[in-house]
Amino acid sequence: MTVSSAEAVERAFRSGAIRDFLRLFTKPEYLFLAFGGLASLILLILIPPLAGGNEPNNFQPVAAVAAGHVLIEPASVPGGIVKLLDASNRQFPENTPPPYHYSMAKLRALASIPLSRESPATLNPNAITVLNPISYIPQVVVYWTGLALDFSPLALFYLGRIAGALSGLLLTFLAIRRMPFHRYGMAALALLPTIVFSRTTLDADQITHGIAFYFVANAFAAMVEPRKLSCRALTTLVVSGLLIAQSKSAYFVLLQLVLAIPVARYGSRLRWLFASALIALPGTALNIAWMVALKHTYVAGLHYYTWAGHVYPDGQTAFILQHPLAYLGVLVRTIFTTNLIPLTLLGFIGIFGPPVAMPVVFYAVLVAALFCVLAGEGDAGSPSVPTAAKWLTASAFISGFVLLLTLIYIKWDSPGASVIQGFQGRYLFPLAAPALTCLPRSGSRAYLGLGVASWTAILAATSLFGTVFVTWTTYWG
Repeated sequence: MTVSSAEAVERAFRSGAIRDFLRLFTKPEYLFLAFGGLASLILLILIPPLAGGNEPNNFQPVAAVAAGHVLIEPASVPGGIVKLLDASNRQFPENTPPPYHYSMAKLRALASIPLSRESPATLNPNAITVLNPISYIPQVVVYWTGLALDFSPLALFYLGRIAGALSGLLLTFLAIRRMPFHRYGMAALALLPTIVFSRTTLDADQITHGIAFYFVANAFAAMVEPRKLSCRALTTLVVSGLLIAQSKSAYFVLLQLVLAIPVARYGSRLRWLFASALIALPGTALNIAWMVALKHTYVAGLHYYTWAGHVYPDGQTAFILQHPLAYLGVLVRTIFTTNLIPLTLLGFIGIFGPPVAMPVVFYAVLVAALFCVLAGEGDAGSPSVPTAAKWLTASAFISGFVLLLTLIYIKWDSPGASVIQGFQGRYLFPLAAPALTCLPRSGSRAYLGLGVASWTAILAATSLFGTVFVTWTTYWG
């Protein structure tokens, strides 16, 4: 006997199956997945190809690595790849302010570019994205697949954008699920407009942010769980630690968090020492090896220009090493006499894309909702982390912040510049995730009668609407 759709739905309600399914979306990881997934789906369509953030500069190393060039160097690729990048640069000329008034005709022009495998061209590297190839693992894998199927250059680009977005979503979902406390707080951070937009554009940050959240969540879980650390948990920390140390050089400072895992979790101090070294040292060593290789290959003697002026990395590095006190003055001057802090906070909340900012009302709602999540969640019932974890978290944040500023100074500013320019709020997301453990321990609180799940949903909905609205007006308005 055939059962009608209405009867099936009614039976599902009576059995509680639909209620149980909907109840899933009050959990932080599913709240993140629902809103983050919907935002990614819309933005994947809405952001024109090679128009989000630094997509041309990031697609170039994907194609180069896929062609077998692990170091930063010229690469021979199908001619259509170079034509696609050249055409996209003409569609979005550098330093052209939005709105861009994009059109389907421009999209069709990019789609019509053939792969031209039989006519290879040289793809030259760029000084903006001199990142470890590990930063592009998902994008390179799908690029290889599409290349084997003779996909067009535009299709290869979209495969990379989609693969990066899916990887970022999955890693962040697993991180929130694994986090032993402040899970709504982590979900709220991962749903802010800046990271939502970045997750959807072909960029190293797609995997970098996800891996950072995942490593941090597993490190904290290892600190508080009562049983001995399993081989699976240790392997997860080793692999994710290795990946985050390579994704972007500054984030290797997160590896120090594993020193707060109690000796009892390993069974003896000797095992604690061995495991801590196994997690932290390979990633750190490979990170240093990559930076040394970069300095003696592509960067050696390199000169180029950014909007901050003439850049000479070797000269800037020499200035820092020869005049450390003068560089300390640059750091102090940048932090305390410029608008670095307010711009960084605004950028962390919601400056993204070309970049563009949202209307003020969105910032007000996002900040209020984020406060209600962080202050309202409470962790009084969750296990306490060792005291060392908070000190190591503070150390990671401060050292990471200074290292990020230094790297920006070297690769973006003129030698001996009086202040550092080019820092963006999005760089702080990997360092902000562990800072959740520094929030005061307290019981859960409801603000305006709404619990933490509701405030997380309000933040997510505001972020979704604001990001889509600004993206539409930026590119299509």
